[in-house]
Amino acid sequence: MDDEPRVADRYGEWLARRYDVRTAYEDDAAVELLREDPGAIDAVILSRRRSAVADDRVLVSIRDAGYDCPVALVTDDRPDGDVVDRGFDDYLTEPVSEEALLRSVDSLLEVEGREALRRELSAKRVERNVLELEHSPEELATDEAFAQLEREIERLERRLSIHRDRLEARTEGEQVVGT
Repeated sequence: MDDEPRVADRYGEWLARRYDVRTAYEDDAAVELLREDPGAIDAVILSRRRSAVADDRVLVSIRDAGYDCPVALVTDDRPDGDVVDRGFDDYLTEPVSEEALLRSVDSLLEVEGREALRRELSAKRVERNVLELEHSPEELATDEAFAQLEREIERLERRLSIHRDRLEARTEGEQVVGT
């Protein structure tokens, strides 16, 4: 979303090479895109002019409505501590290159994917803990469903470790605000 159509269109073209993109030019239109199909929006890029940053209705609307997709801010303003406090997951300063924008979205989605894995792993661990309280170790040792649960936990732990390693490699040497 950008308040200047030519900027929004340029960012949309860049991102469309890798992602399915929906573009909005006004605050209400951006929020409406989320309301229409919240599951279709994986990340939001807000591109704003300096005067609009202080009162960002779109970010407030996204968070107040309970959407937890990551949101990056692109602006010509210099970052300050307020950016982190306001809930942005990344912050880019104009002018933004295609490479920087794509890297930001990749990072936002990587973090979101990692969080989904963490939630799934946590649920599986809780399930395992309940089973361990309800059944003896001897019963669990012969239970194929429990063995499958253990394998699933190990698989999720490996995947989470890979995500963590990729994110660390990607952000090493870069300053990422709010993540």
